[in-house]
Amino acid sequence: MKKAWRLRTGTRVESLDDPVGEAPVGNVPLATLQERTLRALGFRVIDVDDVAQVRGRGLVFVDTLYVTLPLLRRFLRSARRRRGSAQLALAPGAFTRLTTFTGEQARDGEDVLYGLWWVRGPVVEARPLRLQVRSRDETVPFSRRIPSMADQEIPLTLEAVLEITSWVHLWQANLYELGARLVAPARGLRGWLRVACVALLGVLTSASLRPYAWATTALSWWVFRGRGCRIHPSAVVEASILGRNVEIGPNAVVRGCILGDDVVVQERAGVEGSILGDRVLINQDASIKAALAFPDAVFRFLQTGIVGRSTFLGLLCVPLDMKFEGTVRVRHRGALVDTGMPFLGCCIGHHALISGDTRVLPGRAIPNGCRILTDTGAIAEVPSDLDLSDFVVDRHGALGPLRPR
Repeated sequence: MKKAWRLRTGTRVESLDDPVGEAPVGNVPLATLQERTLRALGFRVIDVDDVAQVRGRGLVFVDTLYVTLPLLRRFLRSARRRRGSAQLALAPGAFTRLTTFTGEQARDGEDVLYGLWWVRGPVVEARPLRLQVRSRDETVPFSRRIPSMADQEIPLTLEAVLEITSWVHLWQANLYELGARLVAPARGLRGWLRVACVALLGVLTSASLRPYAWATTALSWWVFRGRGCRIHPSAVVEASILGRNVEIGPNAVVRGCILGDDVVVQERAGVEGSILGDRVLINQDASIKAALAFPDAVFRFLQTGIVGRSTFLGLLCVPLDMKFEGTVRVRHRGALVDTGMPFLGCCIGHHALISGDTRVLPGRAIPNGCRILTDTGAIAEVPSDLDLSDFVVDRHGALGPLRPR
């Protein structure tokens, strides 16, 4: 097999403090996902601590790198046609603006350089190989509804590459991996046959002549289920990948998601465009959109954010995700950096607990192990001589008469 050298950097994901190779992307550790992607192209991964250990011809990449298979194939085809070694460089565009907000990556003029090389000699001799991400850029018109907000340009693509150092990068990588994973079964001749069969099933089972009904019915057939799944007849599940023993309750909606093993989505919950790890519990009446949840998390509300491992968010905990003026900033390497996005949720660390009527502002990162109780909802003192002939009120955790004597 061909050789691919993975350069270990010792990077940990900012705020979550996980070694980058253990961070989940599509419910798979990043290091494992890198090995799977390269194995599909006939490469064997060799870990090294210094580029001086690279010997011969092959691929070199940093351990923080997330790259989708279509972009990696295109880079290799272009690099092999050139003489000498090559380094991946992306032309500026909506994708690079969205994903390189930390300003850590090197540049060649306006092009962004990534830690991915095709080498025929020393890595230091590699010359930039410029590629343009093939994407369809969609604009979310926030300003049309809220004049003080900025519009957001979102690049939709299957050709993504990120160097994961921040929790925001991890969140972005998971969303691009979600799209790639849902589209993957449609590739190749067998994939097109599968798409044709699903489309035909949608037409035959929709009991309607409207194209919208055909499409929604077809999406309900584009679901890949593990063994032992229990889905209530009234639940709606569309275009999703379900692990083993997933339970989805009455009137719940799961659309465009990847759910790990033993995930429970309770009644009337809505989960869209999200990746949930093993044994995650989504409470009733939940609203989960474009979120990443580590295993064993329990929560009810989250949009465009991350919930850590074994973290509990109370039913009334609401992490906010929109900034009505300006753009969201996050803390990275000891400084506040501007993400350029008017909407972005929060990162709740591992083994955290947040209860009560709590609000978390956009872009905030709650540390691992943090336990938060609000001072507005816990009644700690109930006097034995409390007068119950009138209304009583909670004042700083102690019950007392509404009208003091």
